[in-house]
Amino acid sequence: MEFHTEILRTIAREMGPTVYVELGVHEAYTLKAILPFAAEAYACDVKKFSHLIPPQYVGRVKDFSGTTTNDFAEKWKNEIQKDIDLIFIDADHSKEAVYKDISNFWPYLKPDTGLMVLHDMWPPTPSHVDPGYCGDGFLIKNKIKKHFHDLEFISLPLQFGLGIMRKIGKDWRNGNMDSK
Repeated sequence: MEFHTEILRTIAREMGPTVYVELGVHEAYTLKAILPFAAEAYACDVKKFSHLIPPQYVGRVKDFSGTTTNDFAEKWKNEIQKDIDLIFIDADHSKEAVYKDISNFWPYLKPDTGLMVLHDMWPPTPSHVDPGYCGDGFLIKNKIKKHFHDLEFISLPLQFGLGIMRKIGKDWRNGNMDSK
């Protein structure tokens, strides 16, 4: 199991997300690792991936095969409108697309406990910045820190890197002792 999949699987096992979202399914390794722990999952990829979902989980996954992340975000905004416990962003790795995916789904991330996880945030070499590898999505770190003031962000500099974001809410554990 790849590093990012193992980390996400551990997070999902501990969290038990009610709503899990995956943007960029590819071979569905991560999706399949999360499904045993998620009450419901929404998965989006421009390629068809339905055949990769294990039969026992078919009813638990809302399949948005053949859909861009922008079209899926519109559907989320206009129809689904659910709070998200855990979202994995691994679609288009360009900085413009990663920023757009974050912006589209940030409003639905549960404050305090919801996690947004970004793949390929620490390319191992400059040659890995090529669009066929990590792309330049890792460059959005400073931009998101400026535009999302309720943000906590860390990059795990292992393998190709994993960015983990959390929306800081009013929970007392954020240092807001008035909400105890």
